[in-house]
Amino acid sequence: LPEAYAWKFSHNNERDDSRGLYHDDYVKGSIDSYSPLVTNVAEVIYNESRGHRQMARYAVAWAIRNRATIDTYGCGSYTGSESDSEVRECREATPDGASGAAADLAKRYSCVVHGGTTSIGMEQSEMDDTHVSVDDLEASGIIWQALYVINGWISDPTSRFSLGSEYPDYNNYTGSRDGAQEWRKENYCADSYYCKARLGNIGGSHYDPGIECPDINQASDNISDEDIFFWGRNNSW
Repeated sequence: LPEAYAWKFSHNNERDDSRGLYHDDYVKGSIDSYSPLVTNVAEVIYNESRGHRQMARYAVAWAIRNRATIDTYGCGSYTGSESDSEVRECREATPDGASGAAADLAKRYSCVVHGGTTSIGMEQSEMDDTHVSVDDLEASGIIWQALYVINGWISDPTSRFSLGSEYPDYNNYTGSRDGAQEWRKENYCADSYYCKARLGNIGGSHYDPGIECPDINQASDNISDEDIFFWGRNNSW
């Protein structure tokens, strides 16, 4: 099975879950306190890419942001993402989280990182959302990497898209239309590859010729622990 669908994951820690009773509280770490939105994004980055280089971790965070804010316009879909046909139901069933305009944003990220599920402990297979100690998120620096991407302070490594001065207030509803929406720790061919762009290896050492779709039988040859491959929507589709 493709890695993305080979495992089931479930976030079962109520204190830092954006879907539960404490969705509007801050999660206290040794250094600072964080919203469940930031904490849950950081947990996915930690589980999926903590062994990879920093740019790859930023790319994973941007893929989460892109799923929450960019519609794939008929080129496949991801459970809980903007392109998912049932995402409205997920957002309506998710607690408001933060107040004001941030409430909708919290729901968007929550549905993406929890694979469209709305209750603590429900299994999903889109991303590894299992609980990680906030102390570990701080010690690894990943909690701030999540915050920097959510706030738009770091450009997307897969597309070099930057909010910058074009989006004054770091518009949190803006994603990178040319950026990644999925990744895997192997050189793989994406579902619906005919309308997706292969964005290649970010952060690793494996040579990536940029061919449209790699030979599945040879795709994983010489892959290192730091290699991580990304795909996004092809905007010419």
